[in-house]
Amino acid sequence: MSYSFFGLQLHVYGLIIGLGMWLSLWIAEQLSKRENLPEESLWRAVGYGVAMGLIGARAYHVVTDWSLYAAHPIDALMVWKGGLSIIGGVIGGVLGVWFALRLQHQKKILLKSGEEQVSFLQVLDLAALSLPLGQAVGRIGNFVNQELFGWPTALPWKLFIDEAHRPKGFETSAYFHPLFAYEMIGLICLWLIMLRSYQQGRKIGSGFLMLLYIAGYSWLRFGLEFLRIDKRAFAFGLGLNQTFLLGVALVASLILLLRFTSMLHNSFQRKITGKIALILCLSAAIFTFSACQGSSQASPPSPFPQQIAKLKEAPDRQKQNIRIEDQHFTVEVVKTPESITQGLSGRKEIGSDGMLFLFEKPQIVQFWMKDMLFDLDLVWISNGKIAGISTNVSHPAPKTLEKELPVYVSPTEVDAVLEVPSGFSDVSRWKTGTPVQLSTE
Repeated sequence: MSYSFFGLQLHVYGLIIGLGMWLSLWIAEQLSKRENLPEESLWRAVGYGVAMGLIGARAYHVVTDWSLYAAHPIDALMVWKGGLSIIGGVIGGVLGVWFALRLQHQKKILLKSGEEQVSFLQVLDLAALSLPLGQAVGRIGNFVNQELFGWPTALPWKLFIDEAHRPKGFETSAYFHPLFAYEMIGLICLWLIMLRSYQQGRKIGSGFLMLLYIAGYSWLRFGLEFLRIDKRAFAFGLGLNQTFLLGVALVASLILLLRFTSMLHNSFQRKITGKIALILCLSAAIFTFSACQGSSQASPPSPFPQQIAKLKEAPDRQKQNIRIEDQHFTVEVVKTPESITQGLSGRKEIGSDGMLFLFEKPQIVQFWMKDMLFDLDLVWISNGKIAGISTNVSHPAPKTLEKELPVYVSPTEVDAVLEVPSGFSDVSRWKTGTPVQLSTE
């Protein structure tokens, strides 16, 4: 999204990122005045940190998502189109601060300057207290660009994404997890906890606040990465960012734990320990929620919507050669209300490998075994995945009354049901969450 202003093209994303940076710098300025820190050397360090942070943020994004720029490398320079990694930003910023203070220290030795100098840890702690709110504002830019959203969801706070911005394979999904909002809320909570710790006596320059920021934010992002659609496996099913964040989070948390262990004799530290426990519990809760939401959706995008649409175009009750995972077999496709109601009733055998029921739209469906002469497995299919399996569904005994027939209800809204011979799903090792790909090839 952009606007023309006196011949200049202003991008809203860039303006929001700039606003977030200004907010962080303003907070840093207020804190430095409160701490009576030397402004000249502080702002020199901040300047280097911001410059190196921007370079690091873009570089980290380009390196980890190089596939987006391989065909057009020049696009890597177009920051206004989105693509800044806070992970790279923090790394670059820390290196920039270190480099600035190193230069200042050398200058002081050579010129015997009496200029007062801020310490490395002072700048890092100031940055830790200043970054979270600026980051939270910057995440609004992700909303404007319709980026940083997660897997499709039907939760009340779902986010609508225009079709042009939907990932490949998810064109038929309209609502997704608003990951940017989750991160905004987490950052604000982290900032409030850090601010409270500072107000209760945590000293600027001890490195404590920076450790708290690194640990809290790393755990937050680690959990949210489970909801990322574009997460590519790197190690143990974790993405590259997740693997890096996990390592950083563990190291930072261990250092914090060691520091607290050595200071437990102080009653003040006992109070702060409770706050650290709160941070870790909050991070664990976010991680658990994200893992539960994302674990059932961690498979690559499936061509299921397009393939099922092709099957709907075929004549009713026509047999189709389809494939589910690596298995090829023939099913009879039924899709009219009359054919769906009739199903396999009255037949002595399926006549193929199975019968596939297709519905006009996703819905809760009910099946029963009226007039069935053999046992079945009912495979409930939703959005390209097995939503549940009713195994070894027995056919009714002769003269069983209709009111006595058990009804089998889909565990969720489904857009297809596959009936196969009893025990077939066990032999095929299907389970809830197994991706379903239907192909006429």
